[in-house]
Amino acid sequence: MKKGDALEIIKSTHTFRNLPEDLIEILVRSAKNEHYDQECLLRRSSAPWDNLYFVISGFIQARQRTVTGLETSAIPVQKGVWVSWSAVFPIPFTNPLSAEIWVSKNAHLLTVPCEQIRHVAREWPQLYIQIIEEINYLFYLTHEFAWSNNLLSGIKKVGRALLHQNAVSAFKDSATIMVTQERLAQTLNISRQTLSLHLQELQQKKFLTVGYGRIEILDIEGLRKYTNI
Repeated sequence: MKKGDALEIIKSTHTFRNLPEDLIEILVRSAKNEHYDQECLLRRSSAPWDNLYFVISGFIQARQRTVTGLETSAIPVQKGVWVSWSAVFPIPFTNPLSAEIWVSKNAHLLTVPCEQIRHVAREWPQLYIQIIEEINYLFYLTHEFAWSNNLLSGIKKVGRALLHQNAVSAFKDSATIMVTQERLAQTLNISRQTLSLHLQELQQKKFLTVGYGRIEILDIEGLRKYTNI
């Protein structure tokens, strides 16, 4: 990745919108371009966060496993999003996050060391306020997803999950969600067959189209009204 590409990404990010040019330059100099040809473990369970990742393509997903092999997944974080802002705030190693962090096949990431962001924030404390705004937005989505995941069932549960995935994607209401049906079913704790049936129903209602490893929402407002709690 050229320096100009990293500069464009960082400057276009909502969180860094007001950051002085000299401090943006510090982040650009420390940024690295990473590409993954295959699915890869990005961070082990209980390991500390050292970097902030911007998803250029593909997705990043948190997964947690039991000793018996059961697995659950969080909503995949799509392109246009930083993962994870909470890593910028120092967390005692005695209480790290217990989930594994995986990056998808053919993913492309921009990596910035968290220490560099903390350094920039010490120079320009306003950055912490903008980071908190981003975390608050994601917390709201997570909270709403948890409620709808418990209160809804069947086709409406699937539709609402897609709306939350859509809202996480670059905070820009991107219509295309890159995720396999296997991963989405795991996130919702339903069978692959049940998910496929509900996606077909939503497609018949003209809310979305389903492709290989991708789902495109055609009618966001219509799907929102249909899945309203």
